[in-house]
Amino acid sequence: MGCNEPYSVDITKDYSIPIHAEARGIPYVEFEIRQDLIGLPSGQKAWANRLDGVIREAYAGFMSSQP
Repeated sequence: MGCNEPYSVDITKDYSIPIHAEARGIPYVEFEIRQDLIGLPSGQKAWANRLDGVIREAYAGFMSSQP
């Protein structure tokens, strides 16, 4: 595994994604953020602000594609 490469998801080693998302047919995303970037409330807020719009847009896209 190298830098900035996606992790594989495996039912024998993982739980949340296979059980809560894949098994129910719902989309999912997993983020890994360095702890030194979210160790302080200011960093947590900055990352929340960065991800907020992207996640909302992705969710809206998913919902609009549902029958």
